[in-house]
Amino acid sequence: REINENPGDFTKIDESRANLKASLGKLMNLEGKAATEAENIYLKNVSVAHITNISAFVENGDLKAALAYKNKYKDEISLADSFKVDQRIHQKLEDQQVESLVNMATTGTQEGSNPALNVPPQASAKIAQELKSLTPDQMKNIKYNDQRLDVYTVH
Repeated sequence: REINENPGDFTKIDESRANLKASLGKLMNLEGKAATEAENIYLKNVSVAHITNISAFVENGDLKAALAYKNKYKDEISLADSFKVDQRIHQKLEDQQVESLVNMATTGTQEGSNPALNVPPQASAKIAQELKSLTPDQMKNIKYNDQRLDVYTVH
């Protein structure tokens, strides 16, 4: 349970893993079962916990953190779980790439870029000339968020 409290806190996770491993070892010892059985139960449970943490990173779009986490604990993640999480990471990455391409196709710009930088030169020159020809009183009537001002600043 504590392994999933904060997926980014590796120190706390490592401490919780050690406690879980010791508890299972003690329990198996008391029940007269082999240490290998305790190790198998530990790996099964901790793999699920790791996958839950990695999934949290993936769902939040933090693929870099998801991969860092996966690489740190790869020896405790089952092959089946590793395969599932790899599929999720690849799907999320593909979704992000598609979204970026759609943004690029619909706006002609990357997300967060200034559209004024992407205006064709003829249109930009026309807007700049139009603004330069305005009188001071006409300039006062232009709103601060008028996109023509961005073009004028760039031009």
